[in-house]
Amino acid sequence: AAAAYATLRAGDAAAARRELQPLAAAAPADTGLQLALGQALNDTGDRRGAIESLERLRTKAPSAAVALALHRLLKLEKPGSAAVEPLQHWLAAHPEDVSVRGYHAEALLEMGDRRRAIAEYEVLLRHAPQNVIALNNLAWLYYEAGDTRAVQTAKRAYDGAPDQGEIADTYGWILVETGKAAEGKTVLERAASGSQDPEIKYHLAVAHARSGDKRAAERVLRPLIESGAA
Repeated sequence: AAAAYATLRAGDAAAARRELQPLAAAAPADTGLQLALGQALNDTGDRRGAIESLERLRTKAPSAAVALALHRLLKLEKPGSAAVEPLQHWLAAHPEDVSVRGYHAEALLEMGDRRRAIAEYEVLLRHAPQNVIALNNLAWLYYEAGDTRAVQTAKRAYDGAPDQGEIADTYGWILVETGKAAEGKTVLERAASGSQDPEIKYHLAVAHARSGDKRAAERVLRPLIESGAA
């Protein structure tokens, strides 16, 4: 098995497949072997075989790793509700699994189902109230939906990770967009410090402008325009 894993890591999926198939057949509930075989099958062009292999493994030895692997393959094969079914099935039996729930929320966002993504993040935060990534993502979804909980939720994320640029940017921009430009500018200055993200810089420029400092806004915007980022 170790030799087969090494072969797969080395990029020779065809050879790994030949090595893994008899091993996996002898140990149908061995998660490591079956996941490796699924990868080898997919990498050699047999995605349907990989999916069927993981479906059998899910029946024999269900786990979060299997649910996630199956989700990733199904997303490539047939995007949509079918792809999130393994995640939903796992969460039905393990509602406290915040990692899988986060993947599920992101998958729902990719499908454009913001309402259900919001619901998933809300459930996730009941189990892990200090999860700053979930707080940040939920705050942005609230903001897009016009939900007044956006500011409070973004602040919770910011309080938990004030030095993470994306999180500070979310909080600062929501403050600016809800009429608190001066307060938002302070937060966005922190977000922009050391960051080259043009979106954060643009948000800071808007905050300067709405605070009445057009010159400061121009100082931030000019390099973005000259670089073609804005």
